[in-house]
Amino acid sequence: MLKFEALFQRAVLMETGFKKGVKLILLLTFSLSCLTGKVIVTPKRELKPYYYEGEEVNLSLKIISPSPSLLHIGVKPTPEQVLLVHPTDFIYELNLTFFASKKLPIMEIDGINNFTKIPLNRFIKIQPLPTPIPANFAGVVANRVEVMDPEASYFDQNRTRIILSFNLKSEGGTISRFKLKGILEENLTPITSKEGKYYAILPINTEKINFYYFSPEKEGYLPVTVPVNLKIDEVATQTDIKPETNFLANPINIILLGVALIGFIAVLVYQRWWLFIFPAGVLGYFFYINIPYQEEILKAGAQVQILPTPHSTTFFIPSTPMRVKILKHYRNYTKIYFNNQVGWVKNGQLQ
Repeated sequence: MLKFEALFQRAVLMETGFKKGVKLILLLTFSLSCLTGKVIVTPKRELKPYYYEGEEVNLSLKIISPSPSLLHIGVKPTPEQVLLVHPTDFIYELNLTFFASKKLPIMEIDGINNFTKIPLNRFIKIQPLPTPIPANFAGVVANRVEVMDPEASYFDQNRTRIILSFNLKSEGGTISRFKLKGILEENLTPITSKEGKYYAILPINTEKINFYYFSPEKEGYLPVTVPVNLKIDEVATQTDIKPETNFLANPINIILLGVALIGFIAVLVYQRWWLFIFPAGVLGYFFYINIPYQEEILKAGAQVQILPTPHSTTFFIPSTPMRVKILKHYRNYTKIYFNNQVGWVKNGQLQ
C-alpha cells in the first residue's frame, strides 16, 4: 500500500502541467497499471474516427509501466518515422508516422515479467473509399498531389509513340499506389514514399492525361490534368534519334557552320592563309559531332534506361550480347539505337 501511494504521488508530481481532467485520467490509468501489474497503452491525443488506405497517420501513444524496470519497445514493420522518449521511470512516449493499410503495424513491448504485442488497429480504423470511384482514379489517397516538370518527346524512330515523364509529390499520403489506367506502358520510380518519377508510353495523338486522387482533407476526388507538350531535348529525352539526318535543326551546328563561313571569308578578304587554321578547326569539329553511327557491342544483362539518370526506368535488358549504334555520349551514359528504339546505358555496359 505504501508503495502504491508513493507511485501515485510521483505521478502527480510529474504531470503537474496537465489540465485537471487529463491529469485525472492519467492517474487512474497509472493506478490501474500498478494494481494489475500490466503495461497500459493509451493515445496521447484524440484520434481521427477513421483513416483511408494510403493516408498518412501520425499516432502518439503513452505507455505506462507498473514498475521502473526498463521496457524494450519496437514496431513491426518499421513505420516511416519512429520517435521514442522516456521522460520518467514509469512513462514512455511513442510517436509514429506511417500510412494506413488493412494490415497495420504491431507494437511489441518486452519487459522483465511479460512480453506484449499490441496491434495498432486497436487505435486506427480503416474506412473504404466513398463510391462512386472515378474510372481514372490513380489509386492515391493524399491531401494534395502535385505534378511537376512534365516532359514529352517521341519514343521511337517512326514517331508512333510518345514518352511522357513527370515528378510526383504528395502531402498527407503516399504515392506508392499511383497507377494510371489505359496506358500502353508505365513505371513509377519512387524517390521517397511521397515523391517519385513517373514515365508513361502514350499513343502519338495524346494531348493530355487526366486522373483523380482522393483527398481526405476535402473528403472528395480531385482532378489533375497533365499536358503532353512535345519538345526537343537531346539530353533529357528520346528525341534526336538520327542526328546525321537533321543536323541543320541543331542550333549548335548552325552556329558552327556560320563561324566557319565567316572564317573562310576572312581568309579570302585578307589573303592571310594562316587564318585558315581557325575555320578549318571549327569545320572539323562540326564533322566530328555529326559523324554517322558508330557501332559497339552491348553486354548481356546491361540495363537500357529511358533517361540518363540514376532513378530512370529500365525498359530493356539483353539476354545475349548485341550490336547497337552509338548516338551520343552524356557524362557517364551513352545514347544507343537498337530495334527501332532509343535508350541510355552506362558507359561500362558497352564493349
